Amino acid sequence: MTRRAIHQSSLRLCAALFLSLLACTRANPTQPPGVETEYRKSEHQVAMRDGVKLHTIVYTPRDTSRSYPILLWRTPYSIGPYGPGMRSPLTTNPWLLEEKYIFVFQDVRGKYMSEGNFVDMRPVLDAHNEETDTDETTDTWDTAEWLIRNLENNNGKIGLYGISYPGFYAALAGINAHPSVVCISPQAPISDWFLWDDMHHNGALTLPLVYNFFRSFGVDRPVPSPDRQPGLGRPEGDAYHFFLELGPLRNVNEQLLHGEIDFWNQVTEHPDYDKFWQSRSTLSHFRDVTPAVLTVGGWFDGEDLSGALHTYAAIEDQSRDTENTLV
Repeated sequence: MTRRAIHQSSLRLCAALFLSLLACTRANPTQPPGVETEYRKSEHQVAMRDGVKLHTIVYTPRDTSRSYPILLWRTPYSIGPYGPGMRSPLTTNPWLLEEKYIFVFQDVRGKYMSEGNFVDMRPVLDAHNEETDTDETTDTWDTAEWLIRNLENNNGKIGLYGISYPGFYAALAGINAHPSVVCISPQAPISDWFLWDDMHHNGALTLPLVYNFFRSFGVDRPVPSPDRQPGLGRPEGDAYHFFLELGPLRNVNEQLLHGEIDFWNQVTEHPDYDKFWQSRSTLSHFRDVTPAVLTVGGWFDGEDLSGALHTYAAIEDQSRDTENTLV
């Protein structure tokens, strides 16, 4: 197959991923009938190179007369239901169901049913000097390798997509990419939590978002669990008066979180754009990206619009031979 044909094939898969975002805008999308009868569900603990196992749920078409590409979604937000029962909806895109893919969902390291420790926007390592050195790029590589070797009727091609935090994981799949990863679609991806996405806007701390998000998301999960951890310090009354009356930032820990949210502690310990924040930016790592890329954002996104624009620009600048598209 020529390089042009490979790129066209990859872009077709990327276009399918983009349609998954468009389908999300439909009112009350419903799961087409027959999903439970047309797909088999299986759960796996996929071992990474350091021995940590990531919980992975696979939905495979029952029709084994042909092979299928794999669509992989990596997330810190749970891939349930665990055990009996099908994910509903399996996808909000009816076209993906009609065309048939192997749908794969994975809890990232340290979240829900996966082993290991979770790190917010885990930095990309500049080098992997030991065989057991890991980051999100190696976890994606090891997952892709396992999927290609172990899932029946796959055609050897994997696409990753995700929105917001899962968009961050989709973007990192293009860094040191596994050969089977032919396309990625980061949609409203996080790119730099200090300069513009979510946690800070042009360096200014977005207090309501950081507090409301991390008082629940940031609670430590000591052992794998299918359940969401209960939040701390729930605001009382309306948000305006809650934050107006909160007083200085130290009151968050003294009155509400009591030092139990590790990332909140780190946010307050690093008020400047130092190595802590710089290491969590994805934008200097998009060299030699081999998958086709379709980055998606929205002009009216409240968060992560800048992530989409800067992710596209970074890939365009650092990987000039890459099929790189922005919507």
